[in-house]
Amino acid sequence: DLLEVVRHHLVSPGGFGLKVIAPLAGFSWRNEDAGGDESQLRYRVAIGPESPEREEARGWLLSYNADDVRATAALREWLDSTVTPVASIADLDPPPVPSS
Repeated sequence: DLLEVVRHHLVSPGGFGLKVIAPLAGFSWRNEDAGGDESQLRYRVAIGPESPEREEARGWLLSYNADDVRATAALREWLDSTVTPVASIADLDPPPVPSS
């Protein structure tokens, strides 16, 4: 589980989920609609009555889960490397102060 490592080393206003962080490591999912909500919908179809849609849902889930494993591996390799630096928080401009 890389969550604690990622939280310790990165600042991410978008969260620390795999779908948010793995693209920083250059990873992209094969399925454009990859995500938890979609996977739950596909799972319901995959455990339903035998049909062409069920087989398609099962294939989608296998691909989705395989990509999650590949994303985790890519993220781990990226975190272990020093080749791809990420901007330091010190390099970021502070947000403008609103005037009253």
